[in-house]
Amino acid sequence: MDHSDVQTDIMSWMVDKKVKFNFGVIVGGDPTDVWSPYWPTTCQEDPTAMYCDDPVVQRVKQAYDNGDILGTGPDAVLELGNHAYNHAGWGLQWAGFVPKPGWNEWQDLDLANSTSILNQLYPNALIKSFHAPENAASAANLESMKKYGLEVLTSAGTLSGCEGNSYWLTAPCDVQVNGSESSIEPQCMPAGDVWATVDGFQRVNGIVSAPAGSANSLWSGGAQAGISVDETIGVGDCGCHAEGSRVSCSIIGSAKNNAYKSNGLHWSVLMMHPQTMFGEPAGSQSYVQWLDEFHQKMSALTDYSVHYINFQDLARLPAPGPGGALFM
Repeated sequence: MDHSDVQTDIMSWMVDKKVKFNFGVIVGGDPTDVWSPYWPTTCQEDPTAMYCDDPVVQRVKQAYDNGDILGTGPDAVLELGNHAYNHAGWGLQWAGFVPKPGWNEWQDLDLANSTSILNQLYPNALIKSFHAPENAASAANLESMKKYGLEVLTSAGTLSGCEGNSYWLTAPCDVQVNGSESSIEPQCMPAGDVWATVDGFQRVNGIVSAPAGSANSLWSGGAQAGISVDETIGVGDCGCHAEGSRVSCSIIGSAKNNAYKSNGLHWSVLMMHPQTMFGEPAGSQSYVQWLDEFHQKMSALTDYSVHYINFQDLARLPAPGPGGALFM
């Protein structure tokens, strides 16, 4: 599997630091293709099957057995999410913002397959979140998610500009309708573009939409170009920074805009990928070294009290939160 050692290190770091963390598992693909994100399903019956000895497969099993995954223990910090069955095929079902014919049926079958496999492998885990591959999702996904017991959808939702004067760079579940680029419709946005109320997060057709508005990499180039800890945190930022093809979206910039749309609740979903390279030259700073610096600098923030939460926590988080609190 790709970047297994990095994924294993990240999971271990989160458990050791007791930092809540959400990760998605891709369960399908071609098991004969070494680059295919195939998740083994027969390890219990045959420990010698392909990828059963992979470090990240074993690390997830260890976390499950140790009670570190939601649903398996009272002090769990890891939330296991569904990242689809056919990850590569998911993006191929779209042409820009237009899903191809048969999309509704295709994605429903994909969710049926991935959910069934994950529930079989990890029956006690509370698997409630779906992480849309390529950030490609539509209203049809919301219907299918309800069928298969999923509650939280995360896709991209990036904002530029400052509170009250911001605009969507990418809105959650952007779908082009009526054959016109001027009719792109965000199908996973709650009523009135208001995300949280005193009763918790608003739902979209019964589903909590929790878009990723920040990332520790640039939003182009396959998430390989990592950005510094300071740029990721973004003290003083308001919204994303776009300089040509270089687009970065900080946590604080995202949280400020989200607070404006969430009755004062500061929150952000930080998108992370194991293939991201940090430092100059690229790769000179390991992922764990980046996390160590990130954790230290987040803890040192003076204007915010930082809380790391799971998607299932976010779904029930009311607004307004405590003054100056930042949830991510």
